[in-house]
Amino acid sequence: MPVGVGAAIFLSEFSQMGSRLGRSLRLSLDILAGVPSIVFGLFGNAFFCKTLGLGFSILSGGLTLACMVLPILIRSTQQGLSAVPQDYRRSASALGISRIAILWEILLPAALPGLVVGLLLGIGRAIAETAALLFTSGYVDRMPESLFDSGRSLSVHIFDLSVNVSGGESKAYGTALVLILILVLTNSLVAWMGDRFRKVRILDV
Repeated sequence: MPVGVGAAIFLSEFSQMGSRLGRSLRLSLDILAGVPSIVFGLFGNAFFCKTLGLGFSILSGGLTLACMVLPILIRSTQQGLSAVPQDYRRSASALGISRIAILWEILLPAALPGLVVGLLLGIGRAIAETAALLFTSGYVDRMPESLFDSGRSLSVHIFDLSVNVSGGESKAYGTALVLILILVLTNSLVAWMGDRFRKVRILDV
C-alpha cells in the first residue's frame, strides 16, 4: 500500500499531466491492470520462486498478488487525488500552508474513499485468483506453518476438488458458496465506498 499511495501522489501532484513521463506511467499502469493473471503467475514463478529462491510459498503468492493489485490501487488513489478541486490547493498555498501539509491534511483525507475502493477492488480480484497462485504458492492440502510453506486459496481449493478429488463436487460447491459470499460482501463495500467517494466534500482547510 505505501508504494501504491506514493506512486499515486507522484502521478497526481508532482508529475505534469501532459509530460512524457506521466503519460508513460499512466499507460503502463492501464496495461498492467489488464494483463491476464496467468502472466503474473509466470512472472512470479520466475522472479519470486526461482530468482529470489522463495520457492512455492505463501510469500511468493502474496507478492505476486500484490503486483496484480498495485495498478488498481495506484489508479484509484490517483483519480481520488485528481478529483479534489484545484481551488483548494491554490487557497491553501495562498495561506502559506506547506505542500506537505496540504497533501497530508487536505488531499489524502479527500482521496481516502478512492484509496479504499481501489484496495477493495484489488482484494476482490486477489480472493478469486487461481492461475497466478498455481504457479507461485502451490496447492498443498495441509496447514502451513510459515509464510515460506506452500498453501492454497479458496479458488485453488475449488479447482483441486473439482479436478483431482473423486466425488469432491459437493465440497467444491460449498467452498464456492463461501467464496461468492466473500466477493458479494467485498463488492458491496466497494459500491458503498464508491457512493461515498462521489459525494465527498472537503469541509475544512
